[in-house]
Amino acid sequence: MKKSFRSDNFSISKIKWKKVNYKKKKIILRIIGKNITKTNVNILERDGLELNSNNFKIETRGRIFLLKKWSEKLSGSRIQKFLNLNLWLVRKKCLVQNPQKFCNGKYLIKINQSYWSYFDYIDGVHFKGGNVELDSASSYVAKFTKEIIKYPKKNISKEFKYFSKEDYEIIVWMEKNRKKLNNIFGRKISTLIKNNLLGIIYLFRTLKKLYKFKSKKQVIHLDLHPHNIIMKDSKVNGV
Repeated sequence: MKKSFRSDNFSISKIKWKKVNYKKKKIILRIIGKNITKTNVNILERDGLELNSNNFKIETRGRIFLLKKWSEKLSGSRIQKFLNLNLWLVRKKCLVQNPQKFCNGKYLIKINQSYWSYFDYIDGVHFKGGNVELDSASSYVAKFTKEIIKYPKKNISKEFKYFSKEDYEIIVWMEKNRKKLNNIFGRKISTLIKNNLLGIIYLFRTLKKLYKFKSKKQVIHLDLHPHNIIMKDSKVNGV
């Protein structure tokens, strides 16, 4: 397949899964409870360095679900706002994960200090840059963006802060803990980070001084990279 750009760290197309160990399976069976049948259930987790490593694939009785463990940095109210946005996008016929209700009628549950949700599974592979894929992705992302900016402003809690203190602390921590990066990202990606960290920090400081960003209060997808675009038969199947 002819590609439209050079391969990079996001060019791995196939989504890799592996079976969970007994300990994790026991925890997940407790989480899904009566929501999903436990008969002949197959539970998988992301394999390798994945950006969404807290996602679990649950296969049972001809249906497939995605169970998500949310970041502990997020409050329950903030997560619910993400879920409300997804539900709104589903109603608008957008190709996004469709949240499912637990037995208590809620889309979000808390177990052992962690929040969990589950969704209908979107089948496919990561976007990898073929010309046919690029045509489909660019067309769909344009339509998706046009739709998502219509999301009612009353449902948006705050505007995005560019060059935040939290972002700066992350890149400074990476600079001070270079030896730990291999264990977190693997050799290939950590080498790329190390080679560019000083430049990133310089640009961060410079741009923060030069520009005053005034963002409109609207929803955008801040993290739309190839691993967040799911393709099937060279067409977008989910974002």
